Amino acid sequence: MTSMAQRIRETVQEHPDWTPKQVAAECGTTRNRVYQVMHYVKKAGERKMLKLKRKMAVLQPVQAEVKRPEPAAEADANARQVGGAHYKGKAIQPWDFIASNKLGYLEGNIIKYVSRWQDKGGIEDLRKARHYLDKLIEVNL
Repeated sequence: MTSMAQRIRETVQEHPDWTPKQVAAECGTTRNRVYQVMHYVKKAGERKMLKLKRKMAVLQPVQAEVKRPEPAAEADANARQVGGAHYKGKAIQPWDFIASNKLGYLEGNIIKYVSRWQDKGGIEDLRKARHYLDKLIEVNL
């Protein structure tokens, strides 16, 4: 008997072009559960890649330092988005709003999750926003 997480992983491997909604329908689960499993798979893959890079660094001889390009201009960061397009259509990028108003970590995460919930995580993002709001209230009592 395979677990739901395993069924999700297998379905994604078989149908890499499917949306999370299609995967959820095929597996008989929620879209949020698909997002959770895929987030875990991504993080596990990143950890494996980091270990591999460390091993390669030990095995390879030290190379001359490579001159790195100058950091991209601020406007360039808004022109590209890593991990999806859920902020691209916004009139104001959430991080610009957060930075302009000098909001802290908790307030920033509330803004982030509330602004993207319809485009990315659904009700789960609203729950995350509520969790950060509860913590903000707790630390300010």
